[in-house]
Amino acid sequence: MGAVSSQTGVTTRQRFFRRADEPTLGFFPWGFLGVLLLLAALVYGATLFAQRTIEAGVAASVEHDLREAGHDHIAVEVDGQDVTLRGPASPTVTEGELRRLANASEGPTWVGALPVTRSVRVELIEPTEPEPEIALPPEPEPAPATWANLDATIRDGVLTLRGEAASLADKALLQRLAMAATTEDGAAGVTTQVRTVRAEELVARDHLRPSREGSRTLAERAMRTLRMCESGEAKIAGGVFELHCLVPEADLDALRAMATAPTTGGSVGGVTLVAKEEAEACARRFETALQGQTIEFAVNSAQLTRRGLRRIDAIARVAEQCPGGIRVEGHTDDTGDRDANLGLSRARADAVVNALEERGIPAERLQAVGFGPDRPRDTGASDEARARNRRIEFHVEAL
Repeated sequence: MGAVSSQTGVTTRQRFFRRADEPTLGFFPWGFLGVLLLLAALVYGATLFAQRTIEAGVAASVEHDLREAGHDHIAVEVDGQDVTLRGPASPTVTEGELRRLANASEGPTWVGALPVTRSVRVELIEPTEPEPEIALPPEPEPAPATWANLDATIRDGVLTLRGEAASLADKALLQRLAMAATTEDGAAGVTTQVRTVRAEELVARDHLRPSREGSRTLAERAMRTLRMCESGEAKIAGGVFELHCLVPEADLDALRAMATAPTTGGSVGGVTLVAKEEAEACARRFETALQGQTIEFAVNSAQLTRRGLRRIDAIARVAEQCPGGIRVEGHTDDTGDRDANLGLSRARADAVVNALEERGIPAERLQAVGFGPDRPRDTGASDEARARNRRIEFHVEAL
């Protein structure tokens, strides 16, 4: 619409506008939709709670009735009001009885006690026969170990090795240990009579399995202990270590501790140690008992004379008071055949041993050795020198 000015002749037009908004929905239906969702959640929760409550009540009622009937070993599973009964079958339990008990089970409701089950399924498991135990054969006991045997003696500064080594390396080890046992610088004084023995030989001989580490362990102990002895013997037989030797009294306790210490290489048998000073005192008493005389035998015979037997009586009294063992040595002069003299000297030593046994000296304390003409006391060629070489000597040593 326009207007015309009378003064200016200008025509002015005016326009008017009105704002119109789009139409919108009110509380319904959007606000009502939220209420519906809340109600649905409440109904679902109430239904789930009600189902669980019902199932708990059904299970409690059925389990109570089964327990009252003595069937508390039957498991009860509930899904709503559907019940499954499971358990082992037995002559005292029947499917029909269990179903009857479950169907008759009642629970409280707002209208009174009503049956709590809608359906009942019974699953009885027949017991299975236990599988017979298979008797396994007993495991064979491991065969005990065996060791390479060794006999090491030291006397008059000479160490003699006799026995076996499980390998050339072990034999070389024994020789090194023996050399160190005789002198500080490993000089001479060692006689080796050791042979190598394969493990198969040990098994065939002793019917035992070999123990090389055990052999080495015990051999090292034998050499270390024998090194402290003035004279004696270290022996390994069947894995058992033994030591018998004369030792200075100052070293007696230390050597005993070393010899008897537990070892993983085998076991420790007899250990006999005699103080060197005590043995020397006994040797002097033997000399006194002989009164500077020799034990007499018939010419070229091992038969003791009456005078010789009287000397044996005195020797027996001394031997009773001496510790350890007694080595009886027979010696001859150098006239005649050497082999014959060796035999004669041993026979005479045996005769003295027998006479001492008859006088109460235990045989296990006595040892007879014959040296023939090999260890003369006098190197002269006169009759007097040869007479001094024909003799019996007594030496105290550890058993």
